[in-house]
Amino acid sequence: QVSTIPLPKNTFLRVAGRAAGILSKTSTGMALGYGILVREDFVSDRNLIAHELVHTAQYERFAGIKEFLAEYLSECINYGYLEAPLEQEAMLRSLDAIG
Repeated sequence: QVSTIPLPKNTFLRVAGRAAGILSKTSTGMALGYGILVREDFVSDRNLIAHELVHTAQYERFAGIKEFLAEYLSECINYGYLEAPLEQEAMLRSLDAIG
């Protein structure tokens, strides 16, 4: 639980995340491997938690953070954040999970 989702210290990830539209001052959650950061005013949002858990499963499927982020950032840049296939999967599976 955090007051704001922190920006990565790594310059490449920070710039890429902003360019891909996945990092902003209004971000509410972020999964980084098995770590999930959730903004404190969204800790009760079951859909957000489920969404970030789907991303955690995707990290496992890609066998690591580096491999997942390479695909995820590429998709967000090429398709747009909301249309990226991994993001679409997280949106749909999280809705299924909470009913």
